[in-house]
Amino acid sequence: MNILYDIIHILPLSVLLVNFFGRFTGMPESNFIGYIVCLALPLWIIILRHISKKNRLRSIGIVAVLLIVLVIIAGDEGRRVLITEYSWLGWIVIISVFAVAAGIFTEKNIWVKRAVSAALLGYSIAGIIAEWDIAKTTFALTCFVVLVHLAEEFQRKWKKDGNAAKKEHLTRISPIILALCLGVLALPAPKEPYQWNFVKSVCSNVALYAQKLVGILAHPSEQYGDVGFSDDGSFLAGLNSSDTEVLDINVGSNSGIVSNLKLIGCIGEDFAGNRWIFDTETESCDRMIDTIETVCAVNKFDESCWGDYYREIKLSYTNLLYNTSYMFTPSKMRVESSVRDNREFKDKNGSIISEQRMTYGDTYAASFYTLNYGNPKLYSLLDSAGEIDENEWEQAVKSEGLWLKEGYSFEDYRNYVSEIYRKYTKTDGVSEEVREILNKLTENSSGRYETMKRLETYLGSMEYTTKDVALPADVSDGKSYLDYFLLTSRKGFCMHYATAFVLMARELGVPCRYVHGYSVGTNGAENVTVTQNNAHAWAEVYFDNVGWIAFEPTPGYSNGSSWKPWGNTVSLPQYDGSNYMPVIDHKPDTPVVIPEQKPAQIDIKFILIPILSVVGFLILFYIISIFASRKRFAKMDFDDKFRYLSKENFRFLNYLGFHIETGETLAEFKNRVSKSEKYDLTEHLEFITDREEMLYSDATICEKQVSDAQKTYQALREIIKKSKLRYRIMFLFRR
Repeated sequence: MNILYDIIHILPLSVLLVNFFGRFTGMPESNFIGYIVCLALPLWIIILRHISKKNRLRSIGIVAVLLIVLVIIAGDEGRRVLITEYSWLGWIVIISVFAVAAGIFTEKNIWVKRAVSAALLGYSIAGIIAEWDIAKTTFALTCFVVLVHLAEEFQRKWKKDGNAAKKEHLTRISPIILALCLGVLALPAPKEPYQWNFVKSVCSNVALYAQKLVGILAHPSEQYGDVGFSDDGSFLAGLNSSDTEVLDINVGSNSGIVSNLKLIGCIGEDFAGNRWIFDTETESCDRMIDTIETVCAVNKFDESCWGDYYREIKLSYTNLLYNTSYMFTPSKMRVESSVRDNREFKDKNGSIISEQRMTYGDTYAASFYTLNYGNPKLYSLLDSAGEIDENEWEQAVKSEGLWLKEGYSFEDYRNYVSEIYRKYTKTDGVSEEVREILNKLTENSSGRYETMKRLETYLGSMEYTTKDVALPADVSDGKSYLDYFLLTSRKGFCMHYATAFVLMARELGVPCRYVHGYSVGTNGAENVTVTQNNAHAWAEVYFDNVGWIAFEPTPGYSNGSSWKPWGNTVSLPQYDGSNYMPVIDHKPDTPVVIPEQKPAQIDIKFILIPILSVVGFLILFYIISIFASRKRFAKMDFDDKFRYLSKENFRFLNYLGFHIETGETLAEFKNRVSKSEKYDLTEHLEFITDREEMLYSDATICEKQVSDAQKTYQALREIIKKSKLRYRIMFLFRR
């Protein structure tokens, strides 16, 4: 009972002190070893307080021998690590010893106990008010200590019938207090101080919906004035600056790869002189077919290193516009897998449009393949890609999980290519001056890619401006636009340059389209905010058997993402009916030889030597104890010798299962033991009569009584040695 009472007072205090001061000792946060020490050391000291002197010395000796031996066999390196990396353990030991001393002192002084409780309670209240970062374990332990002290106060003040023992009462109710505190510890709680999140959430939602309502009323359409994305397609006289936020985008761990995001909103097919016409009504599978075609082309061109050409990226969007139906996504979008996890989005001639208008705070996600514009081999692919056959197409479709889905057959793909040449090679013709420019751009060109790069460079050398760039009234078609822009103006913003690029490419017989959306640099950040200032237009060129590739003719703008090709070797998995994207397993050009990992082995000396040392210490301790006991026994008079022998004999009888019951006299005990059928002890019980006479009379002990008691001692000892193992162990470690 006394041990339990000490444990209840001292162990929680030890852990509390380590929680308070552990970080000042250099102890790593949430270190398992530190808390084991702060629990084990006080528990060991408590046990030492309540055992005999002999066992106390034995326990201290065992621990000392273990520590000394371990320090010796650890060697210089082990001792260096202990000193440099685990020096904080010494402070934890000091804190734990101080906790034991404080617990003992507190136990004996009621006013100190009250002061400790008041301090802990004040600390908790102050932490709540000041929003301190109090660990849950610290709060639970504080509750336990305060409740224990409070229970003792009630026990002290109340008048009760029955057993009023303070220690027994506390040890009986301590499991209830412990369960209560463990419940506090188990309850989920935020890491930060309580912030009235429920109230804040209600207020935030009310403000959000109010903001949405105001936004919808203020923006009944998707026209955002003279800056930003618009599906009108009209040329503006100039652009103003607007930092109105459009989207929050999470790029995740791929921020180092995605240096630039070109987010498609609308795709222009026909040019009407002063505006592009966007078809956002006709449903199609164009975006997904383009993605499949590019994947198929790369796998055909360099199947083992496809990760050097494209990577899969997933984006998470939070819409910040008040009213829009557009899902702004990169070109090579995996439409089917993206739509699966979102609302009803449809591919409307390349624009991904929601059936339900999105407002402020709505979220969605998109998966796409980003091309490595920094890989020179990509440009070799563009002009040398082989024709895709039906089997190759079907394998790529299966890899996207679209097998037998309407709109993705090989015939659909061939019709898609035919439509590209029909829709995106329309031209209004050009003047002789513009034709001369085009002839220079194509002179000695090695192919479509080189020609398009020359065109991109040519336009990129002009002047970028957002002011005073209105088109004159006589600009009515593509021909008149090119004459004005290339021969007269030679300045403008993204709409002007993208338009010129598309019209010139088409005049060369190259399928090209006008794309309008947002272009934003990530700068390596995982989260990017898109504003209206990021609204942009660019061109995309179709390469046979590869797909649409973005070009950036606007001065000062970069194009796409890039990463260093690693030349990885990958085995493409077989289609199993599910949608998948193989994980890129990059391997360097020079194979790295990894040494064979052998399972960690524990040096046997760290187990065997400490065990042998402890055994040797126990043997030595046993031998010294015997000699010391014999020497001490020889110096005793007859009375002391008899008392000692009687005490030992009663203990031996206790080991054999014979206990003096409450209210039983020594004579009754002797009579009960003598009738036992388990052991024949009749001739060994005379010392009990002598002990009774010694206690209740003035009789003195003679040499014969000491001798008889000693014979009983030897006889009982022999019986124990032949009995159960647990009796022999109890004898070996007798007090």
